[in-house]
Amino acid sequence: MKLSALIGIAVIGMGLGLAGQALAVPGSESQFQITASVAGSCTISAGDVVLGDYDSGAGVTGTGTISYQCTPNTSPSIGLDSGQYGAGDVTRRNLFDGAHSLAYQIYSDAGYSSVWGNGTNGASPLSVSGDGNADNASMYIEVFSGQTQLNVGTYTDSVTAEIDW
Repeated sequence: MKLSALIGIAVIGMGLGLAGQALAVPGSESQFQITASVAGSCTISAGDVVLGDYDSGAGVTGTGTISYQCTPNTSPSIGLDSGQYGAGDVTRRNLFDGAHSLAYQIYSDAGYSSVWGNGTNGASPLSVSGDGNADNASMYIEVFSGQTQLNVGTYTDSVTAEIDW
């Protein structure tokens, strides 16, 4: 009788060990998915712009380039802030020599009519292509004529370009 009891316990223990495992049946299958996500991203860079000599009768204009690249199927836009001396208002950008300022503006079009901003004060960011290719956006800078009583020197500002997608 003792021998039977021990054998019975051993068989039950073996049965419990197999209960949590799937039995292999010839011809059965199971499907599963593999998923990967591609996050949108962009890079941006801009070089310094040197406009040249200012003439109060004519002002001075020039161009600059912003280079960017975004992953395909993004909807990027590039915004420009007001600069170091614009006091947060993109419609009042200023170059500064330490004591005097020269008012200027940055435009997104060669006709100097669309102020390039960051979505504040009516100045929109520039929508650009998100096709995966490296590309450039031109900026058009105008230092307004008629500004007088200026010291001789170099007038500068620092503007931040930001790309969102």
